[in-house]
Amino acid sequence: MTTDTQDVVTACRVLHDLPTEDVGPALREARRVCAPGGTLGVLELPIVPDGVDDPEAYWRSCVAEAGFSVERTKRVERPGGGEPYVVVVAEPSPSG
Repeated sequence: MTTDTQDVVTACRVLHDLPTEDVGPALREARRVCAPGGTLGVLELPIVPDGVDDPEAYWRSCVAEAGFSVERTKRVERPGGGEPYVVVVAEPSPSG
């Protein structure tokens, strides 16, 4: 493990609470601290900016733009119902 990095970085139901302009910086900070070969896990509510129709595509794009290679994106049922969560699993891009 590289000094001052983590093998696993998670963001669980937090990014949707940030102003839209702060999502990218938050994910870039996650990229900075994620060790080479590490993993980022994002669990998000399907809450996206106005005008965005596909929560999976939105969160996948945000993660990719922050310098990660997205390994998978899927929907996961929420306990108690409601729209499913969006899960994005990624690793740092070598060039990211």
